[in-house]
Amino acid sequence: MPFLTFVSPGEALGVAGVFLAIVGIILSARSLTRARLAYQHRGLTLIGQPEATTCGDIKILFNGEPVPRLVVTRLAFWNAGNTTVRRADLVEKDPLTVCFEEKATILGSRILSETTAVNECILSLNRDFPSRAFLTFDYLNRGDGAVFEIIHTGSIGRLNIGGSVRGIPKGVENWGYLSDWDSQGPSRLQAAAFSAIIAGPIILAVILDWLQKTLAPRHAAIASVIGYVLVGLVSAIAALFISAILFAVISTARSRWRRLPKSLSRDSVG
Repeated sequence: MPFLTFVSPGEALGVAGVFLAIVGIILSARSLTRARLAYQHRGLTLIGQPEATTCGDIKILFNGEPVPRLVVTRLAFWNAGNTTVRRADLVEKDPLTVCFEEKATILGSRILSETTAVNECILSLNRDFPSRAFLTFDYLNRGDGAVFEIIHTGSIGRLNIGGSVRGIPKGVENWGYLSDWDSQGPSRLQAAAFSAIIAGPIILAVILDWLQKTLAPRHAAIASVIGYVLVGLVSAIAALFISAILFAVISTARSRWRRLPKSLSRDSVG
């Protein structure tokens, strides 16, 4: 029994229908009105070791003051939802706050890029707690935000944004490492892995199909067994193919939804 006869037009249309249904569900979910704020960050130690402390007569000075290390952190903050978030949505008693570990000190900050100046995205130091800074804005439409550069004495990666926003129960979501815009998305390695997962069973099925046809004239019993194996293998390939498509679609959509808006990427994360 030839390999291709295992896949009927009806089955192919069924797979295509499942794929289109999944795409439709994803697009419908994306079109729902929702408010969402997100941030990504990455750090670089400029001077000192990651866990450095002042030792003896060796000191690191910043503006004349001794510090254990100097670290620069780039923080991207933006509206990841599809509805406008306004200053009035910020809760005064629980403001948005960029926090490092308690022993850290924020020495300064500046804006590297912003969607538009009228958003008035501002990072202001907290005089009572040197490891924290207040984050405010006038309004943020979809994709609006800013990328800040923060000089501090804290450790790399120990940053979070706390605070409450009306209509956003989760607060500001941490979307991980801030990378170059062009590199945010499925990697070539992931694409190669998907290809290998699909190609392997298909190649095996083709080999078994050839072996079955070769053995059929002289060894009918063996060819029959191979035929049953082929039926199971083709079913497994179909299930694997659908699973891989599902995973690829969901992974790609998640990667693209969670990447920094392109308007903020220019000269900001290089």
